[in-house]
Amino acid sequence: PLVVAGDGPERAKLEKIAAQEGGRWTSFLGEVSEEIAGDLLERCRAFVFCAEEDFGIAPIEANAHGAPVVGLARGALVETMVPGATAVFFDEPDVEKLQRAIRQAWERSWVERDIRENARQYSADAFRRGFAAQVSRALSLTGG
Repeated sequence: PLVVAGDGPERAKLEKIAAQEGGRWTSFLGEVSEEIAGDLLERCRAFVFCAEEDFGIAPIEANAHGAPVVGLARGALVETMVPGATAVFFDEPDVEKLQRAIRQAWERSWVERDIRENARQYSADAFRRGFAAQVSRALSLTGG
């Protein structure tokens, strides 16, 4: 089954398409709490991400919960995901290419530890450590 969590301007259109296709495999949850989102990410076989973002946090959250990402190879996704280790990419927003990528994700074995480790490099602690290191470096260069 496909579970769509969240809301957006395309929701009504997508619900109509799903209903025309029989709708039995797709459910739309709308906005969900952080707790429910976390539970969905813990239980999913893959997180599908078709957007082009400067920095999409949702795929990293999916990795933090151990879920591999199936994503459009655009934007920051190609910088934050590791093909074959944390994600499967498809190169164009095309139904057949998306389907192929989903099949690839389902057919392979994933190392959950590696997927979660990818997300750790974007954690608040990692940011603080990196920021502090850069400030220290800048201060040492200026003699401060």
